[in-house]
Amino acid sequence: MTFKLPKFKNIQKGFTLIELLVVIAIIGILAIGLIAVIDPVDKINAGNDSKVKSDVIQVSKAAEAYAVSHNGVYPAALDSASFGGELRSVPAGLTYAQVGGGTSFAVFGTLRAKANLNGGAAAYFRYDSTVGKSCILPNTTTYCN
Repeated sequence: MTFKLPKFKNIQKGFTLIELLVVIAIIGILAIGLIAVIDPVDKINAGNDSKVKSDVIQVSKAAEAYAVSHNGVYPAALDSASFGGELRSVPAGLTYAQVGGGTSFAVFGTLRAKANLNGGAAAYFRYDSTVGKSCILPNTTTYCN
């Protein structure tokens, strides 16, 4: 007894150009929606905000350490020489101000992530030595409470 396999016709099957275009269009729409939800620019800004906060805290700790060894007088400017070795590298984008003849200081940086903005206006992360804490503020002239 011999078995014969059925013969298959040589039929080419595939997708039509219209079907491929519809699938590509659907994938494109989903990708655009995903990008809108994720908002990669805001994620980058949030990462940069974390760096700004870290830099402000680093500078404030270095200034406090400097003041301990210099009779309570804070550094005059934000550079390595003024901090007397307490600050190894100077973070970019921060503003430092000595206040009251060196008896206090403030350091702040600009925040850009949507979560930190005040109705679209700029926000700042600031450390005030007068109160010994940091906070997010709507402008550079306001102080932490």
